[in-house]
Amino acid sequence: MLIGTLLWSFYQLSGETLPAAVNTADKIFPYFLTTKIPAGLAGLFMASLFSAAMSMLSSDFNCLSVVGVEDYYRKFKPQSTDRERLLVGKIIVAACGTVAVAIAILIGVYSERILSFYYIVTSVIAAGLAGIFLLAFLSRRANQQGACIGIAACVLFTTWVVSASNCIPL
Repeated sequence: MLIGTLLWSFYQLSGETLPAAVNTADKIFPYFLTTKIPAGLAGLFMASLFSAAMSMLSSDFNCLSVVGVEDYYRKFKPQSTDRERLLVGKIIVAACGTVAVAIAILIGVYSERILSFYYIVTSVIAAGLAGIFLLAFLSRRANQQGACIGIAACVLFTTWVVSASNCIPL
């Protein structure tokens, strides 16, 4: 947000007009990089941006792989060897990567509708997760049945509120 505010201030104070192609907020920063920043510095910035994205994706995929192998695969096949678990972990990473690329393509094609739908769905799910954390921190008598009922009630209530406010048609 700070970069966007600073770029807006830059173009307001300098009196420079933006071209007609830069008609949304997410196009100002790339335009600024291509027109105002020297090529070497822009390349360094882009390399650091890609590096941060790859690092984040690497840790996320690693986490998904560990959870899938240790929490699920080992329960179904406890006598599995390390080699089998490694192969299953690689398959999980490949599957999650494929799903991530497919979702990225969908967001690129249908950016306005899918991105807003994604934000709505994650807010509904995050409300249930927030309820779990509050239950764990605030209650000593919590059990699995109460947690599941609480999550279901929270998700249903949040979905009702979001749909009643005409954010998404159900």
